[in-house]
Amino acid sequence: MGKVSALRIMRASYLTCLLLGTLLLGLSALLQPLAYASTPQQKEGAHVDVAVFKLPVTPISAQYWDRVIQTAEDDGATAVVIELDSPGGLVNAMLGMVQRTLASKVPVVVYVSPQAGMAASAAMFLVYSGNVAAMAPNTTIGSSEVLIGGGDSTSSSTPETGDAAAERRKATNLLVSQIRSLADEHGRNADFGEKAVRESANLHAADALKQHVVDVVAVDLNDLLKQIDGRKVKVGGEEVTLKTKDVPTNNVPLTFIEQVLLTITDPSVAFLLISLGTLGITWEFINPGAVFPGVIGALCLLVGLMALGTLPINAAGIAFIILAFVLFAADVFMPTHGILTAGGIIALVLGGLLLVNTSEAPGLPGVSPLTIAGVAAALAGFFFFAIYKVYRARKARPSTGRESLVGSLAQTRTDLSPDGMVYINGELWHASSVDGSIPSGEQVRVVAAEGLQLRVERAGSA
Repeated sequence: MGKVSALRIMRASYLTCLLLGTLLLGLSALLQPLAYASTPQQKEGAHVDVAVFKLPVTPISAQYWDRVIQTAEDDGATAVVIELDSPGGLVNAMLGMVQRTLASKVPVVVYVSPQAGMAASAAMFLVYSGNVAAMAPNTTIGSSEVLIGGGDSTSSSTPETGDAAAERRKATNLLVSQIRSLADEHGRNADFGEKAVRESANLHAADALKQHVVDVVAVDLNDLLKQIDGRKVKVGGEEVTLKTKDVPTNNVPLTFIEQVLLTITDPSVAFLLISLGTLGITWEFINPGAVFPGVIGALCLLVGLMALGTLPINAAGIAFIILAFVLFAADVFMPTHGILTAGGIIALVLGGLLLVNTSEAPGLPGVSPLTIAGVAAALAGFFFFAIYKVYRARKARPSTGRESLVGSLAQTRTDLSPDGMVYINGELWHASSVDGSIPSGEQVRVVAAEGLQLRVERAGSA
């Protein structure tokens, strides 16, 4: 009775922990906006807020972009400078960032920096949306052509027919209209913007300045603030004169919560969390009542799925990952000697490679091949070791019951001709000789156990 109660307590604690973890995740999602909505104190005197945006364009980084502008509005900054170095990312996140920039109550200066930095793909729109667009020497801008996953085309060129072609044309025309509108708003080169969207054109800083794509080329932040001082820009429909020369700067770094969320939403980290989570739940399924692997696995899986909610996901990648762990679990119970595990490793690798649909977000990194290889190798070692232990257990000699007597030595207590009695392990057993008549007092070896009857042979027999 005590064992049953303990088992019930363990299972109840497992379900409680799982429910608690789910509630905590939900609560964190509700409280997350509060982390960004904290109002900074009004700062005395003129100053410029500065933020470093060396991130892909995702919903999480879009929240950081919004907080930077909100901070500048709340603390009375004369302008906000966003040092941008981004390979691009999701179009929906970019459109939200552009809208926030246009709605800003303070001048927004988008500065492609440091040297060798870039504003590629969706990030180019952020440069065009700024009240002032600037670049550091040896930086590049452009390469914003629309890519559509799937379709009829086997090359990277624009498909000519089919649904993929129609979808691409619609997306391209929409983004061309957007970039031309931004260019007209701030007096910049609309033709280059359209060429970057349609043909992936790009420019380095010097040419971007000559072609009026950007307003300033500045060596560093101080040089930028000096050059834009006195420039007139429109903010909220009103003309504002920038006063940025020799003013103090105020850094607006990522908060701890933002850093954690950005780490979690990295495709490689999301893949790792999903793999660990599925492993924990699989192990709980193999060993019911283990509790700890199931709880940790459920939490990792939920966090990983939350991260995938912010990324463009390929359903085939998820399907391959699920198939991999189904094969892992099946191999433990079936006598396939590792064949299913080998298939699971292949499915896991394919799932990792296909998990993030990078064609929907040019510039957004996929799952790192090194991460995929490391996770696959670790899981392969774990499950092959588990299968080896199961194989050893199946081949091991039974240690209890009648089967454990097979191979043991016994002593005849009556003549076996061929039936009689033998003494083994402190007990008398009915026995039948398979080796002719055996006199009393001889040593015999048990070769089989059939019900309550043992079959024996002389101990000296092979």
